[in-house]
Amino acid sequence: APTAACYAHGPAHGPAHGPAHGPARGPGCHRQPRPAATMPASDLIPLDPRPRPTSVEPYRPRNPAKTALFRLIVDQYETVKATWEDRFERELGPWPYYVDDQVRAFLGCAHPGRGFARIRCPTCAHEFILPHSCRVRVLCPSCSQRRALDWAYWLTESVLADVPHRQWVLGVPKRLRKFFLYDRSLLGHLPRLAAKVLQKTFRQIADRRTDALPGIVASLHTSASDFTWHPHVHLLVSEGLFDEDGTFLPIDTAGFTAVRAVEEAYRTEVFELLRGQDLIDDDVIDNMRSWAHSGFSAFNDTKVLPGDTDSFFTITKYLARSPISQQRISYDPSGTGLVRLRLRRPHWQTGANELNFDPLVALAHILVHLHSPRFKATRQYGGYSVRVRARVRSLLGGASAGGLAPSIPSRPNPDGSVTRRKPWALLLALTIGVQALECPKCGDRLKLIAVIQEPLVIDKILRHLSIDPSIPEPQPARGPPCTQQLDLGYAEFEPDPTSTWDDTWDGDGNDGPDSEDDGSDNGDGDGYDDDDYIEPEPPDELPVIWVDDE
Repeated sequence: APTAACYAHGPAHGPAHGPAHGPARGPGCHRQPRPAATMPASDLIPLDPRPRPTSVEPYRPRNPAKTALFRLIVDQYETVKATWEDRFERELGPWPYYVDDQVRAFLGCAHPGRGFARIRCPTCAHEFILPHSCRVRVLCPSCSQRRALDWAYWLTESVLADVPHRQWVLGVPKRLRKFFLYDRSLLGHLPRLAAKVLQKTFRQIADRRTDALPGIVASLHTSASDFTWHPHVHLLVSEGLFDEDGTFLPIDTAGFTAVRAVEEAYRTEVFELLRGQDLIDDDVIDNMRSWAHSGFSAFNDTKVLPGDTDSFFTITKYLARSPISQQRISYDPSGTGLVRLRLRRPHWQTGANELNFDPLVALAHILVHLHSPRFKATRQYGGYSVRVRARVRSLLGGASAGGLAPSIPSRPNPDGSVTRRKPWALLLALTIGVQALECPKCGDRLKLIAVIQEPLVIDKILRHLSIDPSIPEPQPARGPPCTQQLDLGYAEFEPDPTSTWDDTWDGDGNDGPDSEDDGSDNGDGDGYDDDDYIEPEPPDELPVIWVDDE
């Protein structure tokens, strides 16, 4: 019988399992167990319906309602929205119109009230419900990670060539970042300009014609590690050029000369973009060119060697990552009431490893990084563009124009084609070591028996299971706190009734004199003589005015 390390491959364990498992073994395979994240595909997808022993953690549906980000949005979202124009618009730009829909969708992510699938074991009849996800980018870390994994596997297996690559990062100075904050349509130009600059610089280094192109994968990021607005472009670029027939021509882009040339060319292109939009003029450009440091940045320290599939996958996954990490955010509304953010590295000014934010400020800086539904943050240029890869594919007779050795089988469609998305359960097994389709009781393969989306059916099933079907809603906006009182030193009040004030005065100048007035008027038409007016005594306590902290 096979050992546990062989993962129930059967008594005839042999070379059919591929080189990933090692050389051919007999009945007594004694190789050490590997973590689930490195198991080959044959271990993750059962080839027969026989029950298999559970060797990794069973799947437990996630509960976003217990996360700090979820509680922060429920508590503070409506207040941030109500105070945005007065408190945040000057710093963070106008209110994004698409935020409402994304926040509502995120609050319903993994909530059975939005719909769910019924999963059942055919052997032991164990059953549970699997809620639908929201598929919101950036704001939902789980759905963003799923998208990043799909994109990384697609690039690694279908696009990237097995040649040296470098990761480039291009940024703009603080003085120009506000333009991209107030006009989000300008953000899409940054990856295009970065790819244009790299293509031009690489051709100059190689002294090649315009038909040679580097392979470029670009991803736009807008957030720094502390959620400040910092638009920059991450690029994975081949260390060379691809000719018309797909031949690779290696070049060396390491060193200060290439980096400086890319930075200077990128600065020129950004200046031309903003000047064409009438956002800056020649005086601003001349002033910024006189700076000792341009404010623009270019880095290419990370290099990936051919054959290093794991590094390719790690970098491409990083390119599409969400700026929000559940592990770095903590929120304690019942305690300090602050949002604590753990930094990836010490802060560049203070050296602190974590920052504390007011909840409204923290949520406002998170929401500003959300993209509109049709915004494309990841792109391919040059040798990795769709047009070039299609041309190379035609030259190869329909074979793949790029891609490293596939590490995971793609999901086949009924017509025989292969979809870009990987199976959900397979991604869970590779990333967090969870076998989502193994029964936690008997180890058999779980089956999908129904997808429930009708509201009436959802409500009936969830109430039968004693689950609240209502989706959480943000709490209403709260008013400003009354935390400070100012003593202005004076106040308006009614005159003392014991004074000589004429109660019959109505402002028409015809008022009769009172018992203590001589009937004269000083000519100002107020009906009484100011010389005979007695100033009333001020009260013992002056009224106070309650104002906001601001």
